[in-house]
Amino acid sequence: MSDTGEMVGEVDTERSDEWASLRLILQNSRAKLLLQILAHPQRMPSAAELDYRNPSMESSTIQYHLRKLSDAGTIEKVKLPKGERARDLPSTFFRITEKGERLLKQANLYEEVETWREVYDRMERTPEIREIESMPRPS
Repeated sequence: MSDTGEMVGEVDTERSDEWASLRLILQNSRAKLLLQILAHPQRMPSAAELDYRNPSMESSTIQYHLRKLSDAGTIEKVKLPKGERARDLPSTFFRITEKGERLLKQANLYEEVETWREVYDRMERTPEIREIESMPRPS
């Protein structure tokens, strides 16, 4: 035990996990996805919206990064209840967790959200993307 009464091993593990999570979000594509999630008007885009916003990234690459971010506890998947799902429209959305926001702030990236929001507002949209954006999101 340390002088504060905490188990030293637990503290080291927590710091190690926090450091690993911070390193994970600092990878350029993942930081970009996190900021795009926060910049979304409802702070909860679908994979289709993230795919549209990242034409230089393969859909499978985006899914890979979303899985890594989810595994690290920085984002979470949120699904529409079965009775609220619409055919041919997304039913799964992504939102940032408190941990994800905290890590972005620690990395001094949180201030970039407003810039990403401005980019989001100016971006051209296809009719399909406009329809997806107007969908209600899970609570």
